[in-house]
Amino acid sequence: MDEPAVVGLVRHARYLADPVDHASFASIDVAKGEITFASGRTYAVDHGVPILVPDDSPFDVGDILAGRPSTQSASYQDERRVKNRVRRRWLPALSVDRDMESRYRRASAASTGSVALVLGAGDKVAEYRHWLPANEVVTSDVHLQFGPDLVCDAHWIPFAESTLGLVVAGQVLEHTIRPWRVAEEIERVVRPEGLVQVEVPFAFPLHAAPWDFYRFTLGGLRSLFRGSRLVRADVSEGNFSGAASVGASALTSCFTGRYARMGAVLAGRLG
Repeated sequence: MDEPAVVGLVRHARYLADPVDHASFASIDVAKGEITFASGRTYAVDHGVPILVPDDSPFDVGDILAGRPSTQSASYQDERRVKNRVRRRWLPALSVDRDMESRYRRASAASTGSVALVLGAGDKVAEYRHWLPANEVVTSDVHLQFGPDLVCDAHWIPFAESTLGLVVAGQVLEHTIRPWRVAEEIERVVRPEGLVQVEVPFAFPLHAAPWDFYRFTLGGLRSLFRGSRLVRADVSEGNFSGAASVGASALTSCFTGRYARMGAVLAGRLG
């Protein structure tokens, strides 16, 4: 196990709790690749990354350790594939979130010195560290595809009550089976006067199938986070981004052939 990974694990371990009963952290056995809690439960550690997923989770620890894609696959970043290279380098985006960095920096400044947990960090692990400079950042996801600090299921957040100053869930709630449970867990681990920054799509096509379940209005979000007060609400990607995404998806769905669909994608992006 490489030293930087071990140092990172030890640094974050003191904040962790058993995801099942929130028992405190007990020990790490680097040689065995295990982390143990006061409950007596042990969980796997892979290259310094704890896999804190309980048995009741739909995510399989064996699949996680094997690097099998679930909600995301790193293969979509592989620019050796022509379609990925074209999509990532040359096609215009359907929507652009120009306020993303400043939005996170505001949240970081308002929670200075605290631990910030990022749920579903995806391929933006490095970006979140850059965007949250005033926090000790712990990134997480349900897989190991992009090198998070820990793997967890947001229905069972592995932190003690009132531990965190900031929890970020960007484009995550729509992918959770029981978002009300996730909201309760987020509110449990955030300390009094801490911050929760949640971002969800509203008018947006199916994505990350089969792990796409819900769309939320502002009122819907407020009904989930009943223990929180609303500080700020924004439309982050513009009023027409949803229409552009839905329209492009509908155009692509009109075709079944590979090349016809590729042409439809191109037309949808340029139209």
